[in-house]
Amino acid sequence: MNKWFKYKKQQVINFFRDGYNSYVSLLLFLLFFLMFESQITSLLEKIQVTILEDVCHLWFGVTIALFSVVICIVQIVRFFKYNLCNSYRSICFVFGFLFIYIYYRFIDLSFTFWSFEAISHRFVYTDIVFLPVVTFFICEIIRWPRYDDINQGIILSDEAINTKEDDIFGYQTLVDHLLSDMRMVDVSKQSYSVGIAGKWGVGKSSFLNLLEDSVTKQKNIIVRFYPRSSNSKNQIQDDFLSGFSSKLYKYHGDIQRLLSKYTKALKLFDNNGIINKMSGSLDVLQVENEKQKINQAIKTIGKKVFVIIEDLDRLTGEELLEVFKLIDRNADFCNVFYLSAYDKSYVNEVLKKVLGHDVAQDYTDKYFSYEIPLPLQKEWKTFSFIANYFQQYASVSNIAFREPLLNAWNNVGKTIIEQLGTIRHVKRFINLFLSRYPHVCEDVNAGDFLLLTLVRYKNIGVYDALLNGKLVNRGGWLSGSRTTMYLQENYEQTLQDLGGDKSLKMIVETLFPKAKDSSYGDIGFGRIRRAQSFDLYFYDQYDNRVYNKDLVPLFEESDENQALDLLKHLMSNQNNWEIIEEYLRYRDSNWINSPQILRRYTLMTIYAYHLQNRYVNYYVSLARLLINSIRDELIQNQAAKDESEYKSVIVDAINFMIPRCSFTLGSFFISLLNDFQEHADRADEYILTKDEYNNLAFNCLEQYAQSKDWEPLNMLHLAFIVPLDSNKIWPQAQEFVFQHIQQHAQAYANAMVVCNVFENENPKQLALSFSNINKWKIAFGDWDKEFPLWVKMVENKDLANLLRTLYEADKNNEKIIVKAIKDNYDKDDYQGFMKAIEAQKEDDLNKEIDYIIKKSLSHNDSLTFSEIINITSRDLNKSIPASQIKKRLNELVKKGCVAKTFELYKYKES
Repeated sequence: MNKWFKYKKQQVINFFRDGYNSYVSLLLFLLFFLMFESQITSLLEKIQVTILEDVCHLWFGVTIALFSVVICIVQIVRFFKYNLCNSYRSICFVFGFLFIYIYYRFIDLSFTFWSFEAISHRFVYTDIVFLPVVTFFICEIIRWPRYDDINQGIILSDEAINTKEDDIFGYQTLVDHLLSDMRMVDVSKQSYSVGIAGKWGVGKSSFLNLLEDSVTKQKNIIVRFYPRSSNSKNQIQDDFLSGFSSKLYKYHGDIQRLLSKYTKALKLFDNNGIINKMSGSLDVLQVENEKQKINQAIKTIGKKVFVIIEDLDRLTGEELLEVFKLIDRNADFCNVFYLSAYDKSYVNEVLKKVLGHDVAQDYTDKYFSYEIPLPLQKEWKTFSFIANYFQQYASVSNIAFREPLLNAWNNVGKTIIEQLGTIRHVKRFINLFLSRYPHVCEDVNAGDFLLLTLVRYKNIGVYDALLNGKLVNRGGWLSGSRTTMYLQENYEQTLQDLGGDKSLKMIVETLFPKAKDSSYGDIGFGRIRRAQSFDLYFYDQYDNRVYNKDLVPLFEESDENQALDLLKHLMSNQNNWEIIEEYLRYRDSNWINSPQILRRYTLMTIYAYHLQNRYVNYYVSLARLLINSIRDELIQNQAAKDESEYKSVIVDAINFMIPRCSFTLGSFFISLLNDFQEHADRADEYILTKDEYNNLAFNCLEQYAQSKDWEPLNMLHLAFIVPLDSNKIWPQAQEFVFQHIQQHAQAYANAMVVCNVFENENPKQLALSFSNINKWKIAFGDWDKEFPLWVKMVENKDLANLLRTLYEADKNNEKIIVKAIKDNYDKDDYQGFMKAIEAQKEDDLNKEIDYIIKKSLSHNDSLTFSEIINITSRDLNKSIPASQIKKRLNELVKKGCVAKTFELYKYKES
């Protein structure tokens, strides 16, 4: 019922919007009536006195009754028999008549209406006019289509695209290059003609539409001319010059007069005989004179004029010559570019026939100064376009077995595109395919149905031959299996007789086996070669099912929490992710037509973003809701009555979801603010103020801190709220996260340490460092002051010692890379990390001691042990235990680097 009401509401909106001009006329009429009401009343009184005074009241009433009944019958017949609708003008006429009658009947009371008495009541004769009026409106109301009759499917339009957003083949780039080249062309004295050559369906009209859009944005003038609409070839030039002047009239008030005189001069010149043209030059001078005046007027306008000539390759040869005469001579005005799209081979062939002779050069090369051939459309883009379309169609129309359809397209789509060539053929093919496939999708093989539709599209004769058993027959006990349809022995000859080419032969052989190659049949369920399934491919049997039945409750469930729980349940199966994304992201925004739906859509988008691990496509969808241009578009769709309500709905929905998705939404706003820091101008495109960004991000931080599963690094991430007008973290966020760090010192300390193990090193090495050291320093505020005090709060003493060591290393710009003393280390093996650090320190110290001992002995003949101790302590600038130095000295003796004689030590060459 809710859907029915929304649909009827939209019908009412359309009713008043589409008849806007008629309603304005009605309003003006009523205002006119009210302004001159006294004069109109006086006129009606004279008519009453002079004409109606002596009329028989009874027969007047009978006439009015008969007239009303006839109108009612006409209305009912129009409705039930012919299903005709009333025009907006008729509706407005009825409203106007009804207003005037009610005004004089119940408000003004200037007239006394004739009446009669029956069944103890007095009735006015003219009140019977309410009967046809009521009939009129009843028919108009019930004529509207029922909600159940609405076509829920999507048909691929064969219309040319108009904007670069729909440009899947990159034609906009070609348009930009062409316009760039044309800017360098000198058209100050004459026009310049450009031809866009391409085969049928390659996108020539789309190219021209994109070009028109670009030219319009450049504030230049566009003139579109359709020579096919002219009544005859002799009318083409007049029609063009008339349309040309109408378009330029608003830029130059005298242009129509000049072009009118020029047209007359052309006619006079063209009607003169050859002798007159040779003997008299007055007509030629007049034509040139008028042409110069037009050129001067166009120069005065100061804009380039782009003339787009449509359907050039649908003209006859004589019509083509008239158009070329315009381009080449009669409309060769300055500051004018002519752009024509055509199938080059077709146009040249037609001209060859009408001119009766052949030339080495193409005729089009004589009339077009520059020709740009449209490249063949990229097959992979067409393939991807149809694949994406199938996903969308399957979601909207609820086609069963969506994945098999997509898989089938992946298998045979390339073959289909190669056979059809252009996107226009592919679209028409897909529409033909989807006109039948949804009815039988549960019982047929999608790949086979695609290939059969290709046969049907390319050669209906071959398709009918398959249907009528002229190419295939069912197997039997003498040949093959009874469950399989086989190609007949003479199928190749039959295909040839029907005009089937090699590609059709290949497709037919793919669909059906030969009895000798598959004598035991094919067990593939639903294949066209299965006798049980064969008829389903040619006769529809089933109706479409409910549209998105599993996803509709997301918006119809009154309880928001239950709707969100349903989304969570559906998204628990990753196979549903693509379907849900299509449902939420790729439908036309017109369906978001109330504040309630806008809120629910926002909730669902946020939760899907959260459940799908912050998938970037949902990030884009959520960010789009905050953009001014999208807001304006949705307000036009009645999603909100004004900017204030729209903003309120979005912000309330975000706040509602923060407890569920605090980290997700916090990360979203952090990312958005970071983007604004890099591109400051983007912030003005969004609906929120800088304080609102900060507050929403901070709310996410607070909510996340209260959650049970908060993590230190995530807290640190959410705390980096960088306001739009600053490059520093928001003080309120810094203070909050620092307080949280102090309250949970052990948890944050665990998250601070990063240990990387270099397995390939020999020996194995450990690299110990702070995680995100710069962020920690900002979070602490005064790092050098606060961190040493905070470390004392860490309960794990080994971890505290490790943090102090890391702090000192960072302070001295040193890196801690040490040898591993164990085969394996756990993430929190802080004691093991410290032992490895201490061992590395001791090893480094021993190396220094060895170096000093060797150096001192090499510069002296011999030294006593006490002398070695003094030299080593002095050079190291630290107090070293004598036992450690003696230990290292004895090791050097063992290695043969030092010789010992009694109490003296000498350097020994090893």
